[in-house]
Amino acid sequence: MSSMRKSIFGLVAMCLLPSTSFAQSEADETQQFIDLVNSTMNQVVNGSTLFSSENGVSSGYFTFKSTAEDGPDARLEVLRIPAAIYLDSDKTASIRPFVTGLIGAVKLVEHVEPFDERGGEDDFSRVSTLTVGVGGGADFSVAEGLVITPMLSASYSRITNDYDYNNPASIEIAPFIDGEVFNWDIDVVTITPEVGIKYEIPVGSSTITPNARYAYLINDSISSSSDIIDVNSETGLFQVGLEALVPTGVELYSTPIGVRPYFVRSEVHGEARVGLGFSEFYEAGTDIVLSTEQSLGLFSSVSVGTSYTWASDFEGWRVGVTGKF
Repeated sequence: MSSMRKSIFGLVAMCLLPSTSFAQSEADETQQFIDLVNSTMNQVVNGSTLFSSENGVSSGYFTFKSTAEDGPDARLEVLRIPAAIYLDSDKTASIRPFVTGLIGAVKLVEHVEPFDERGGEDDFSRVSTLTVGVGGGADFSVAEGLVITPMLSASYSRITNDYDYNNPASIEIAPFIDGEVFNWDIDVVTITPEVGIKYEIPVGSSTITPNARYAYLINDSISSSSDIIDVNSETGLFQVGLEALVPTGVELYSTPIGVRPYFVRSEVHGEARVGLGFSEFYEAGTDIVLSTEQSLGLFSSVSVGTSYTWASDFEGWRVGVTGKF
């Protein structure tokens, strides 16, 4: 079982005590419990917002694998629709400012096994995140082929938890935690400063591009239906990658087609590292790229492709479409 799943659903095990024990907790024990819930929810939020870091319209399906024999896996579903509009149409300009927008959705689904010997049906939990955001930045061409891109974005997320109590142990404790630990909703604002760098290296008719990016996500809740959940946490994502654009010599309706294989290593910092249960993950994929500058005008290229992401006890696939201005 991944650390993220332990963090979220291990709270149930902590709470599955006789009701009189919970009701008669001392003030310091109550505060420790509140601190644990807050720490857990901050990890969950950081883990969820981290997966809004893709660069194109994409839909992904990922699995947190259970390390327990025959244990249920957790499922993570991600949909991201970003957009960037350059304010200067001159692609040769040394400084090209742009504005960005984002609509995204992340869903974490889990079947939770009973925590005591009485058994029964699994509980069921769903954490859903809906996000909208705006931002801006600029491409700075500091040398031939070398571009540095600082940007700043802000987003609003509505995060909800729906939890079904289906076995005797969880039903027993539900009156004391429902609406506080489970079955809640919160509104979170995320501020993300980031900077990226890439260097395009011509190699014959192909181009090889090493790149790097660091994003720092600052999450702060502005409202919560739970009296004990207050999100105020930070996390970071450092990525290094390598991609190549290779022409195929094939055209589709007079549009040149290229192939772009790529590899990205991502390093997780802060709260999300604890929540996800790993400090790094990897992505490898391939895009089919259509050079559409002559045919579409608005985009210089459009690409469609798929990638595979993996880490310890975590894996999944993503498919996506990207339009480059």
